[in-house]
Parts: sequence; C-alpha cells; structure tokens
Amino acid sequence: MEFSAKKADLLRELNLTQGVVEKKTTIPILSNLLLECEGSVLRVSATDLELGFRCVCPAKIKKEGAGTVPAKRFLEIIRSLPDADVHLKILENHWVQVNCERTSFKLVGMAKDNFPALPLADSKTVQIGDPVHIIGFPGVVLSHELLNQSATVEASVTNGAISGFKQDKNNNPLIQTDAPAAWGNSGGPAVDEKGTVVGVLTFVSLAPGPEGSIVQGFNFMIASNAVKTFVAGTPVDLTASSKFNEIWFAGLRAFFGEDWKGAARRFEDAEKILPNQPDVKRMLGEARDKVKNPPPRPFPWFWVAIGVTFLSAGGYGTQFLIRWQKNRYRVGPSEVVKLIEEGKHPIILDTRKAASYEAMPIKIPGSVRLAPEELESGASGLELDTTRPVVAYCT
Repeated sequence: MEFSAKKADLLRELNLTQGVVEKKTTIPILSNLLLECEGSVLRVSATDLELGFRCVCPAKIKKEGAGTVPAKRFLEIIRSLPDADVHLKILENHWVQVNCERTSFKLVGMAKDNFPALPLADSKTVQIGDPVHIIGFPGVVLSHELLNQSATVEASVTNGAISGFKQDKNNNPLIQTDAPAAWGNSGGPAVDEKGTVVGVLTFVSLAPGPEGSIVQGFNFMIASNAVKTFVAGTPVDLTASSKFNEIWFAGLRAFFGEDWKGAARRFEDAEKILPNQPDVKRMLGEARDKVKNPPPRPFPWFWVAIGVTFLSAGGYGTQFLIRWQKNRYRVGPSEVVKLIEEGKHPIILDTRKAASYEAMPIKIPGSVRLAPEELESGASGLELDTTRPVVAYCT
C-alpha cells in the first residue's frame, strides 16, 4: 500500500478516531488504526469492541492495499510533520514508512490478515432450540472491583439456545436467544456448536420503569445473513483466510494429537502474531509443561490384543498348512471302497514298516506287501499297472 495526502486532511481524520481507539489494552489491534486504500480515497477505521468508527480522507493512491498502524504514535508523528504532503508506504514485514519533505519515520505495523477470523453461518438454517454461545466483554466483568487486569482481555462466554425469530421496527430479521448478556456484550459474536457465527448480539430487554434492569432470557441478535448483506459491495472478503487461524488450529491439532513439541512451536508462532492473548499463552504453557513432563502413557492393551490375535492366527495357520501338506494325498477307507465300486480296481500297497507289520500282521485282501526298506534300497523289483490308481497303506 502506498499513498500521499495533505497533512491537514490526514490530521483532521486522525483526531476523530482518538475517542474510539483503546489506549490501554493488551489486544494489539484495538490500539491500531486500519488504513485502506482503494480508488482515490483513504479509509481510516478504529474500534474499541463497543464502538466502531470509519472516516474517509482524500488521498493520491499509488498502490491499493491495507495495513494497520499504532494510532497514538501515528497521530504524534503526523502532528510533528511540517504542513506539506505526507507520503506513506507499507514496507516488508509490515513496517510503515512515513515521509514528509526531509522528515522520515518508520513504524511497526501489523497485517490485518494476521488477526483471528470467525466464519459466518447461514442463519436461515438455524432452528429454535439450537445451542448458541455469546462471546463478549460485558461491563459487569470489565469493571468488577475484585478482578485483576486480565479480565479486560479475556472474553466471557455465556451459553443458551435460540428461542425465537423476530423483526425490528425496520423489518430487519432478528434472532432471539435466552443466553445471558449485559452491557458490553453488544457487537459480540454468537456462535453455534461448530464455531460459526449465527448472529451478532445487538440489544437486550429492560424491565419497565425509569431504572429498569436487564431482563435475562430475552436478548436479540442481528442474523449472520444480514451481516453478509451489510458487507456486500465493500472490500470485506468473507472468504479470506487468517494466518493466525491457520497457525492456531495447527497448534491445537498437534496438541490434542500429543505432539507437544510441534504444538509448542505453533503456539509460539501464534504468540508472535498476536502477543499476550490469554488462550495462546495458556495453551503454550501447557504444551511446554508436557514437553518437560510428558504424561505417562497407558499400557497399549489394544495393540497387545491385536498382536496376540495375529500371532494366534499365524500359529493356527501354520499348523493347518503343515497338516494340509501331509494329508493332501491321503484317502480314507470309504474312498477306496468307492474306487472299487466304480470298477477302477485300485492297487493297494501295504507299506507298513516291518516292526509294525510283525506286531499286527493284519492283511488287507488283495493288497501287495511292500516294506519301506525295500523302497529305500530300490530292491523291490515291483512292476505296477500305471493305468490303475495306486493306494498305499501305512501306519
């Protein structure tokens, strides 16, 4: 991004943003201004999560783009410059260079694509009773006298369900929810079980009377589809990816996959992109602790059972194969009888060893006595009819 603008024009718009920009915050983006160059104008945006502000400054655009700069420091620099044209350029690694005549400054900027992004759901598909979670910074927590400063940077989450569908006085669609909300929740996303935004909390209900308190259970959200319609035709890209999201979810996958070292590396990268985020610091601490003190792994009974099953199957398979090899040519007495009945007249050889034959000299009718010793010596001199089946009987 690169542009030139008159100091007076730029200073006028920057002064308007100072009431919106957070001066004391650990969320970096809230202390930054978003600068966007498109066509012949420079858009300057700021927010404190409750109030948003956008203004337009005339400028000569040399290169379209967007980036963020520290609001307070940028205003101080512009005030100190001489009354002339101010030239601003985004350099590598999101550094911002500001030139005016012989004066030059460099600021550490931040890429807008580095910040977390939540996808928008199709609000037409939600139904009464669907769970919903409202994320925000309610004033009752931020100003609580018993909580420390960390409460101002860590979002509160309230849970409930969708309880109805209404329309405001301008006939815009609204989603009613019974999830608790309070002052400061306005503008916070309401997400479903998948983490997609179904609506943006807009207003709550008050009891009758001049000092009516908030009536919980009757809070209203702008539907996500209305948000899509609102940003249509603007430079906002609802399909754009977030570098922080990619690294953060990669770290979570590694962490729950028990890759503690990989998770720690990714959480460290996320910490560099967005420093001091409570969730990032908490997960980084847990990952580092598990690297130093890995949890004991349970005995792998499942894999042991699988191994025993395979070994048993292999043993039984081997025994079956051995028996099959031994018995693949074996025939039973019934099969011999069948051969005789079919008229094939098998030749039956009595090949019992001599010791077995002498111990039990039972003779098979029509058989030919042939000792195994005679076969080994090759001295049998037996001639067989090769056209008839041969059956050997042994012990």
